Parts: sequence; structure tokens; C-alpha cells
Amino acid sequence: MKAYEELTERGQVRRIRPIALSLLKKHNRHYESLKLINHGENTTFRAKYKAHNYLCRIHRPGYQTLESIRSEMELLEHYRSFGLNVPKPIWLENEAVFSLEAPNVEARFAVLFDWLPGRFSDILTKKSAHKIGVFMGQMHLASEKFRPSKTFFRPRLDNTGVYTVMGGDLSFFSESDQDLITTFQKHADETLQKIGQSKTVFGMVHCDFHSGNRLSHNGEVVAIDFDDSGWSWFIYDIAVCLSSHDREEHYATFVKLFFEGYRSVRSISQLEEQSLELLMQVRNVQMLLWVAGRTDNPSFVKSLPGYTKHVRKMLTEFLSQRKKGILK
Repeated sequence: MKAYEELTERGQVRRIRPIALSLLKKHNRHYESLKLINHGENTTFRAKYKAHNYLCRIHRPGYQTLESIRSEMELLEHYRSFGLNVPKPIWLENEAVFSLEAPNVEARFAVLFDWLPGRFSDILTKKSAHKIGVFMGQMHLASEKFRPSKTFFRPRLDNTGVYTVMGGDLSFFSESDQDLITTFQKHADETLQKIGQSKTVFGMVHCDFHSGNRLSHNGEVVAIDFDDSGWSWFIYDIAVCLSSHDREEHYATFVKLFFEGYRSVRSISQLEEQSLELLMQVRNVQMLLWVAGRTDNPSFVKSLPGYTKHVRKMLTEFLSQRKKGILK
């Protein structure tokens, strides 16, 4: 029998699916169908039963620990107490995270959530940009008031952790690409040191609030997938949110409207806002290292050459503009 890493994406999902079934059984939840949602960092399924739906999230081994996933559940409950539209974990005897096994696959942590209705939108509008800014301001305001338990642990995405937390390293790349990334990181460190890590600029954030983790339901913003949440800069969280829209025609207008919405809830310094473009490139490097470190996923292996080329172009342009004084 083939090792898990040697399987196709379909083959990997087929092996993981019994864990989702075990999770539903453990919670005594009936289902009529179980549909794959995504097979990436984690594997998610949608379980349908009459009018009620659930999300089964099966964790990739070796990334999050039992402690860190439990901490994510604690953070979600905190956000929910502020009335934010975030996932609702389903608890069983004060536990939401379970280690489950299936034939020929390593035991994995699994969590069951109530299904959050909504639709994805890859394109921003003037209205949605403002609303998303308001929502992020509310999340960050709630984060400032977060008082974690003594057992709480989530990764720290600071100057070093932001590049290493997801795995992968520079040895995957050519010497010229390594030099380019290292040069950029030095520039980034200078600005991040100026921003500092006081409680007004650095706290618990989503860290992955891109368009694929953002829904709209009845005109309201919904945030999903807090699996990458950690301690980092609030402006980094914003950069992740806006990075998937930087090639849209009215991007500059959207950024302006986003910050107008954000500032209607929470203040942010001029230095932080001016650092948005830099933090977007930090995100590009982080994602490149993440993809490079996921050699067990066929789709990531396939996408690595193209993504390397994209990030190389983005960093080269950024450093060139900074050298000319176009960017600070």
C-alpha cells in the first residue's frame, strides 16, 4: 500500500474521510451527505442533515498541537461574546478537539463546527471594503480586550515567527532567490522595529483573513478558519486581508474605504498604514515558505514554481520602488 505522501489528492482525501465520519459519530450527529470542501493545510467536509449542516475540520499532523487548537476554540468563544460572526465549535463534555484515527492514516485532531451560512466574494466593492474595515476594527478591538487563560497558546508571528511558523525554509530556493528574500527581510525588520510590539499595535489576530476565509451573509461580514491565528501586528492582519485584492482596478479606493471603516471603530497610526505594502510583501514571503514546506500535498508541489516566480517579481518591484523613494 502506498504511503500517504505518495497518494494523489483524491487518494489522500479518501483516507481522511473516515475520520470525518468518526467525528460525526462521536458527536452523535446524523448526516445525509458528506462533501469535501477543501484539502489544503487542513481537510474540511460539509455534512448535511435536513436543515442543519456541520463543518468537519481534520487537522494536518505536525502543525497545530492539541493545546494550540484548544486555544483557538477559546479565542472563538471570546470573539463570539463580542457578537462577531465567527465559527461556533460544537462541544462534547467541555471538549471540542478530538484525536481520531482511520485505517492507514496517521491519527489527526478533528473539530466539528456548526455550519456558517454565507457566500464568498473574491472581488471587493466600495460598500464591502468599508464593511470589512469595520469588521476588522471590531475584531482588533475585541483582541485588545482578550485575557487568555493560563493554558492558552498560539504561535507568535513576529519578525522571525512570521516566516517560520508555517514551516519551509530558504534552502528550497536558488541562491539568487535566497539573496532577494534575505534583502527584503532586512528592510522589513527595520520598519517592524519602528512599529514596535506595544498592545496598541500587536495582539491576537486572525492572520489569514483573505477572501477565501471571509463570507458575506445578509449584508454582514463573517470570518472563518482561525487555524492560523496568532500573536502579530494588527497591520499584518490587515495586509493579509487586502493582499488578495491589490491587482483590482479600484484597489487604492478600496484601501481608503477600508481604513475609513476601520477608523470608525478603532484608531491606527499613520506609520502602520504606511507600512501596508511592506507587510503585504511579508505575507508573500510567508506564503511562499508555507507552500515550499508542504511537499506532502500534490497541489502545493505543483504550484510552487509559479508562485516562486510571482513572489520574485513582487519583491523585486517592491525593493526597486523603495530604492527610488516611491515607497517608504
